[in-house]
Amino acid sequence: ICFGILAAYWLWHWVGWYYSVYILTTGRLIAIQQKGFFNRLVSELSLNNVQNVNYHINGFNAALFGYGDILVQTLSGSGNLDLKLVHHPAVFQQQILDAVHHHGSTQPENS
Repeated sequence: ICFGILAAYWLWHWVGWYYSVYILTTGRLIAIQQKGFFNRLVSELSLNNVQNVNYHINGFNAALFGYGDILVQTLSGSGNLDLKLVHHPAVFQQQILDAVHHHGSTQPENS
């Protein structure tokens, strides 16, 4: 019984991790976060609103297996976007920053 409960708990968290997807386009960041079997949260953030991007690798396992969390802070009151358990967070953070800088440099100027 104890093994069954442990396996179900592990499966619940694995499904949440496996089916969570973060998509970076030329204009926005989309986070599709699966929480268990029947709960999904989809968040979208325009790259125009990104103010700061930080990552955090917490603990031995995260450092060993190369995963961490990314916090995307926004200019507007839309709130921050917290990306959990991202593989190679330093690389994805740099990709987000590059996309933000590229997106900002291609914006048409108001005359």
